[in-house]
Amino acid sequence: MTLVQGLRVPEKEVMKVVQDIYITHYQVVNGVDANKARQSWVAASGNNFEDFMRHFINDSLNAEGILAVKGDRLRHEPATLNIVEFLTLRANRRCTQTTTGVWPDSDIVVLTKEKAGTLKVFALLNCKTSDHSRNDAVLFWALALRDNNIKYCLLTQDLDNRFTRGDSDPQVSSLRKKAELIRC
Repeated sequence: MTLVQGLRVPEKEVMKVVQDIYITHYQVVNGVDANKARQSWVAASGNNFEDFMRHFINDSLNAEGILAVKGDRLRHEPATLNIVEFLTLRANRRCTQTTTGVWPDSDIVVLTKEKAGTLKVFALLNCKTSDHSRNDAVLFWALALRDNNIKYCLLTQDLDNRFTRGDSDPQVSSLRKKAELIRC
């Protein structure tokens, strides 16, 4: 970032420049092709965005008794087993006639503590840097959890500007169209 700031890159171009620098550096240091370097960028920038949002929520709302934790971490904490069970969607396997559970695609779980000391989840956040893959999963989980009074939200940097386009734009995101149908 220091390099980009020193170059006085216009704000709208910062992420693209950082991405190019990262990919080039990753290729040189690790001796990989551009595709592997790009995949590394996608993972690194996505993880960075999740971390940023989690820290932002905690910095802003911890004093109000609200805590944001990494979704996968919650599944490994003994104190939150009741929450994990509550959020896990039951799925019956017809072929084997067994039941399994499917954990929501949640990057961040937002919790609060009730007066009795019980942790309670009230929102799951799915973080995406752009409108790319697994978009329908966001909508599926928003609908699946709606009856539990759990908010399932998409947080996006919208780096490909798919959510800023107006309704009449022919390139408006299909995810945005679908999300508008279920947001109420």
